Amino acid sequence: MFKAGYLDKRENINHVERGLKRMIDHTTPTPLYKQLKGKIIAAIENGQLKPDERIPSERELCNTYNVSRITVRQAIAEAEKEGLVYKIHGKGTFVKQPKIEQGLVKLTSFSKTLLAKGLKGSTKMIASDIVPVNFQVANLLDINLSEQVVNIVLLGSANDEPMVYYDSYFTYDLGIEMIKAAEKNIKLDKAFSTYDLYQDINIMVDSVSQTFEAINCNKDIARLLKVPGGTALLLVTSIFYTRDKRPLEFKTAMYRADKYRFHITRSIV
Repeated sequence: MFKAGYLDKRENINHVERGLKRMIDHTTPTPLYKQLKGKIIAAIENGQLKPDERIPSERELCNTYNVSRITVRQAIAEAEKEGLVYKIHGKGTFVKQPKIEQGLVKLTSFSKTLLAKGLKGSTKMIASDIVPVNFQVANLLDINLSEQVVNIVLLGSANDEPMVYYDSYFTYDLGIEMIKAAEKNIKLDKAFSTYDLYQDINIMVDSVSQTFEAINCNKDIARLLKVPGGTALLLVTSIFYTRDKRPLEFKTAMYRADKYRFHITRSIV
C-alpha cells in the first residue's frame, strides 16, 4: 500500500506533466529542447512549479514528450544557464528562487522591496563604531579631517538567506541617531537598511547619487554572504543628500549577483 504523502507528491508531478503536455507541439520547426525549456519556464511563471520544487525527472520528461534524454538534458541545461533551475546531485533538478528585482528610477527601501516579493526580511548590525575620518569620507560628507564619523555595517537577509552587505559612514551626531534607530528596529525584528531609518529620525532624503559596478568579494564578505570567495557581487556606491544638497551618508552596498537584479527603462532621444 502506498503512503498518502507519496500519492500526493505523485499527483502533483502528474499535474505538472499534464499541464506541460497540453502545450507542447511536435509539428513546429522549433527544436524540441527549446520547446521543452519554454514549457518549463511557463510552468514556473504560472505557478505550476514553485521555488525549490523538483521538476519532473529526465526519465519522466522523456516519457511525457517522447524525446531523447539528450534533448531533455539540453533543455534543462539551458534553463540552468539562465538561472531558472538548479541541480542537487542524486536528488534532481529544482526551481530556483527568482532574483529580487529593484528599479533604478525611484529609490526603494530594503524592507519594501522584500515585502513586494512576499519575502520575510531581517537585518543584523555587524558593527557600529566611532572612527577617525579619512580623506575620501571627509570629502564626500563635506566635513573636516579632524572630525570623527560613525561607521555602521549591516547585513540584510531574505528568508534567512544573506542578500546584501551595507557599509555606511555618517557625521557623528547623525550616526549616533542612526545607531539608536537601528537598535530599535532590531528589537522589533524589522528588516531595514539605513535608508529605512531616516523616517524614524525625521530626516528627509531628497536625492541620492549612485554608481554601479561588478566586483569579486573577498573572504570576509564571502563568509557573511555565505558564498565562495571571489564570487561576483554588484557593488552600489551611494551618497544621500538633503534638499539643500547637504550630504547625509556615504554608503557602499554589495549585493549577491545570484539573488539581486536592478532594472531601468530609458527613453530614446
